[in-house]
Order: sequence, then structure tokens, then C-alpha cells
Amino acid sequence: MLKDIDTAKSVILCHMPIVQKKLSRSFKNFFGLEKSSGILLVIGTGISLLLANSTLGIHYSRIWQFRAGGMSVEHWINDGLMAIFFLLIGVELERELYNGELSNFKNALLPICAAMGGICLPASIHFVLNAGTPTQAGMEFQWRRTLLLPLEFLRS
Repeated sequence: MLKDIDTAKSVILCHMPIVQKKLSRSFKNFFGLEKSSGILLVIGTGISLLLANSTLGIHYSRIWQFRAGGMSVEHWINDGLMAIFFLLIGVELERELYNGELSNFKNALLPICAAMGGICLPASIHFVLNAGTPTQAGMEFQWRRTLLLPLEFLRS
């Protein structure tokens, strides 16, 4: 039995550099693309929407309420990771505005208008549909959430 395990290990290790080389080349090519983060964001959004609106929605919601370190996973993401994300977006945006393609106002005008439209239009729709209702307070969340996709697409 031990000899069979050693033989299996040697066969796997013998072929591993080939697999590793192909995987690493594929990963490097994909993540070398500027739009790879936008692609992952759209795929993740699609998967989340499918899970939340399927029969697994209840179980999917429980994942976000799992407690770790005294706070829910949702709280860690909203208050911790989102702060880091917006810090990185701010640093990258500042670099683009001072030294990058957006340093020229003419080049920056279209992305600025697209980002403002991507932020204001969904928030306005939310406000029109929820004005005067208890859910109107969700507007703050709407602004935060709709800021992610336009900024990510600007980056791509």
C-alpha cells in the first residue's frame, strides 16, 4: 500500500511542472489584462444574483450573517474591506488625474460623466420608487453600491 502511494506521488510530481507552467501562463495572461478585475467583478455579481434569487437564497444569506471576531461577515466586508477598496481606488484615481490619461481634462470628461451617471441614475431611481417610505433610508447604501461598478469599469 505504501509503495502504491509513493508511486502515485512520483507520477503526480513528475507531471506537476507541466500543469503548473500552463496554469501560471494562463493566470499571468488573464491577470495581466487591465480588464480582468472588471470581468471578475461582473462574474461575481452574476453568481451572487443567481444564488440570492434561487432556492439557495436562505443559505446564501446565512453566509453573510456568520459571526467572525464578534462581527458578521457582511459587517467585515462593508466596514473593513470596503474602506481598503476605496482607499486603493482613491490612490489610483489620484495617480491617473495627476500623471495618467485623465490628467488632460478633455480625456477625463467622458469617464467623469459616465461615472456620475452610473452613480446618480440608480440612486435617483431608488429615490423615486422609495420616496416617503421606510426604505428611503437605503439610499446611502445605494450610492455606495453603485459607486463600485462605474469606478471598476473606469479602471478597465
